[in-house]
Amino acid sequence: MSEEKKQVDHLATDKESLGVPSTPRSKPFTTTVINALQTIEKSSAFLFLGFVGLHITSVVITPAIADIDTAENVLTLVREVYQSPSTEWLLVWGSLALHVVSGFTIRMIRKFKSITSTKKNITEKDPKTVQDGKITESTDSQEAAASPSKTPATKSKKSFVFRYIGLSPLVIAGYILVPMITKHAMKLRIQPLRFFGDSSIVNFEFLSHGINGKLRAKFNLSLLVFLTTFHVSQGLLKYLNIRSPKVKKMCNYLVVGLTALAGLSLYNISKLGRL
Repeated sequence: MSEEKKQVDHLATDKESLGVPSTPRSKPFTTTVINALQTIEKSSAFLFLGFVGLHITSVVITPAIADIDTAENVLTLVREVYQSPSTEWLLVWGSLALHVVSGFTIRMIRKFKSITSTKKNITEKDPKTVQDGKITESTDSQEAAASPSKTPATKSKKSFVFRYIGLSPLVIAGYILVPMITKHAMKLRIQPLRFFGDSSIVNFEFLSHGINGKLRAKFNLSLLVFLTTFHVSQGLLKYLNIRSPKVKKMCNYLVVGLTALAGLSLYNISKLGRL
C-alpha cells in the first residue's frame, strides 16, 4: 500500500472517530441503471398480472367449471376491459414489452459486469496468468483449491437446473414464454384484427375447430398455461420476498391445479366442434 493511500485512510479514520461523517461514495452508473430497470421490470409485471388474471379466468377457469354459454358471456365481458383502445396498449402490449426488455437488459448488464470484473480481479492477482487476453486454467484451479469449503455451500443453495444451465427455472420459463405468447397473440388477436378489424370472431366455437382432434394444439395450450402460472407465481414470490416453504408449496399446487383446469377447459371447448 502506498504512503498516500495510508495517509488518506488515516484521515478517514480520524474523521470517523471525531464524529465527522465521511463522504459517501457514489453508486456506479451500471448499478443505477440496473436499479431503474428492476423498478420497470417489477412495475410492468404487476401491471401485466391484471391481464393474466382476467384472461385465465375467462378462458381457463370459467369454461372448466361452467357451461359454454356462461363462459362466452364472461369472455365477452372481460374482453371489453383488456381489449379496449384505452387499456390494451398499457395493460397488455406495453407492460409485456417493458417486462421482457428490462429483464433481458438486466441480465446482459450483469453478465458483462461479471465477465469484466472476473478478468480484472485475476489480472490484478496474477498478471502472468493472462496472456494475449486469455485466462489460463491455472488461476481457476488455484482459486478453487484456495476455497474448497465455499463450493458445496453455493451449490446446495442453487437448483439443479441453475447448476447445469446457468439460469433459474423462473428465467427459463420466461424465455420460453416469449415465442409462445407471441405465436398465441398472432393467431388469436393480431391476425383477426388485421383481416377482420377486430377479434370478435375468435370465440369458443372458433377455438373448438382449431383444437378438435389436434392433440399437439391442446398440449401447447396446456403448456402455455403451465409456464405462465409457474412464471407468474414464482415471480411474485421473488418480488414480494416470500421464502416460506409452505407458501411455495401452495403456489406449486396452484400451478398444477390451473393446468388441470386448462385441460378440462380444452376438453369442454373441443366438444363444440363435434356438434
